[in-house]
Amino acid sequence: MRKVTILIFILCISVALTGCVKEKGVDKEQDKITQQRIQEKIDNLQVETLGDLTEQEVDILSEPSKQKVLKNKQDDCDTMSGEKKEECLEMVKSLQVTFIDRVELCNQLNKQKGHCLNNLAIKREDPQICGLIEDEHLKEFCKDSIIHNQALKAGDISLCDTMSDNMQKEMCIESIIEFQHDIEFCNSRYIMKNNIIDKCKSIILLNRASLENDTSICEQIPLELYQRICLKRMKD
Repeated sequence: MRKVTILIFILCISVALTGCVKEKGVDKEQDKITQQRIQEKIDNLQVETLGDLTEQEVDILSEPSKQKVLKNKQDDCDTMSGEKKEECLEMVKSLQVTFIDRVELCNQLNKQKGHCLNNLAIKREDPQICGLIEDEHLKEFCKDSIIHNQALKAGDISLCDTMSDNMQKEMCIESIIEFQHDIEFCNSRYIMKNNIIDKCKSIILLNRASLENDTSICEQIPLELYQRICLKRMKD
C-alpha cells in the first residue's frame, strides 16, 4: 500500500512538472509572437526608436499625429551628417520619451538625456525629475519652468519670486501681466511692492491697443519703449 502511495505521489509530481514545461513552452512561444508583432509595428514607424518598448508604448508612437511628427523630425535628421545627425536622432528619441511618458527611457540617451528629463518634468510638473538632471543650469531652468507654468495656471504672480534665475523671474512676471485685461491689476500689492506699476500698465495697454486696433491707447502707455512698439504695431 505504501509503494502504491509513493508511485501515485511520483506520478502526480511528473504530471505537474510536465504541465509546467508545457506552460513555459507556451509562454516562450507567446513572447516570441508578441516580440514579432512589436517589431512589425516599429518597422512601420520608419524612424529610429528607443529600445525596450512595450507593445502599448509602440502603439502610442503609432498614433497618426505622433507618427507624423516623428517622421518629419527623422527626415530633417537624414539631411544631416556626423555628430549633428546623431544629436538630431537623439532628439527624435527624446520626443518619443515625452510621448510615452516613462522617465527611465531617458537613460538610453547621451547628450539629450538632460533635455529628455527636463521635458518630462515640465510635462508632469514634477520638480523631482528635474533633480535627476546632472547639468546644474538645466536643472534650475527645469525647476523654474515648472514654477512658471504653475504661476500661469494659478494666476499667482507671487510664485515668480520663488524662481532662481532673474531672467526667468522677469519672464514669469511679464507672462502673468500679459493675461490681465484690467488696468486695476497694476494697483495690486505685489506690483506696487516691486515698483513695476509703469511696466504693468505699459504691457496691458499695449495688448489692449493691439486688440482694439486703437492708436490712441498707445499714447496712454507710460514707458517710451512700449509706446514705440505699440505705434509700430499700429503702422504694420
